[in-house]
Amino acid sequence: MAISVDFARLIGATAEEETSAPRKEQLIVMLDWALHWAKHGLQIFPSKQLNGGPLTCKHWHEEATDKTGKIVQWWAEYPEADIGCVPGKSGYFILAAIDEQGGIENLEALEEEYSDLDPDLETDNRWGDRFLWFKGNAPSNYQGLGRGVYVIGQGHYVYLPPSKAPAPRFAWQIKGAP
Repeated sequence: MAISVDFARLIGATAEEETSAPRKEQLIVMLDWALHWAKHGLQIFPSKQLNGGPLTCKHWHEEATDKTGKIVQWWAEYPEADIGCVPGKSGYFILAAIDEQGGIENLEALEEEYSDLDPDLETDNRWGDRFLWFKGNAPSNYQGLGRGVYVIGQGHYVYLPPSKAPAPRFAWQIKGAP
């Protein structure tokens, strides 16, 4: 488990087997990035650039895929599309720290209290927010971990780098999801 047992209990997580973070590669166009993330098992779909929201998928949580053929088809039609990802479908939950809400400082306090969290993957966005990805499942939680720190679990999606996603800049929820 990449996080301490006490921290896992705090957020209601169950962990799965650890995986290594993606290697750095020379990525040029959004299709390269989409294939990069899919290669690591992330379930993705195309999103509207800057405006946010799924571009072609009415049922993004079902249609998200890591299959090369579908991804190439989507990005051939929409080469500048942002990259949406369904972490729960990908086998991850995310601890998101939103900088302008004090999340970075509160995340540091959590790391101090529960030792280094050691995520399986870490991403950020153009606003300096941090997203710590952990293999396993956890319910989404938008309170109780400190201001600006959230757990993104089942029924939500996030944008992956280098997306130019809008605010709210990290997650959308499937209506009725936990």
